[in-house]
Amino acid sequence: MLSFVLRRLGTMALTMLCLTMIVFFLINLEPNLKKLAISQTEMHTSAEQLEDWLINHGYRQNFFVRYGQWLGLLPKQPVTDPAT
Repeated sequence: MLSFVLRRLGTMALTMLCLTMIVFFLINLEPNLKKLAISQTEMHTSAEQLEDWLINHGYRQNFFVRYGQWLGLLPKQPVTDPAT
């Protein structure tokens, strides 16, 4: 009985990981990122300014780093103490 429960929990965890990775991949396709950059800046910005916006907001980082940040496993910004 214990092996059955562990096997089911393992299958559930693997399924959740695969589904979140697929959703994250589809959200972060290049056309979606361009639409996001355009909606967050002025409508008539140049391609260089859009690319700079994507870089400054972390959308050009490694896929797995962004995936970890999206899941909440990795911090988005370096943690700094405001008192120092």
